[in-house]
Amino acid sequence: MRIKLLQLVEVIRKEKKNAQRITEGTKQSAIEAAKTAQVSYSAAGDRYHAAGSAYIAEERSKRLENLYLELKQFVDQSSKEEISVPSYIKVNFGGEIKELYLVKNPTFLDQYQLISKSSPIGSLLLGKKPGDVVVFNADNKRTKIEILEVE
Repeated sequence: MRIKLLQLVEVIRKEKKNAQRITEGTKQSAIEAAKTAQVSYSAAGDRYHAAGSAYIAEERSKRLENLYLELKQFVDQSSKEEISVPSYIKVNFGGEIKELYLVKNPTFLDQYQLISKSSPIGSLLLGKKPGDVVVFNADNKRTKIEILEVE
């Protein structure tokens, strides 16, 4: 069992539930704003803003659902020796210990660093094993990344 992925799946499940609640609330606000939009320009602006907020909330909810489904299927598999998608990766990133999650389609989660397999760092880490060291070049700066742990 992949404990770190299981923990992340549980966080995503809770976040997904919260995002769905927010989506419903913003949709209701948009509906209410639409009812009053014919009264004034200000109300029309409120309607436009409420509709935009509802769209953003719904997109976040969809991204969390997709991430949840992506990760859930891998939780019961045994840990792998090398980095693949999805993976929990503990690294020494230029002297700083970081915990990363390599996924297919990342989204923002507070307290978690999700990286895409197609990102510069993600593609650099694919296939690596604990003990491997890679060098990441960005902004004319070379940073050494040592892989400490993979799950």
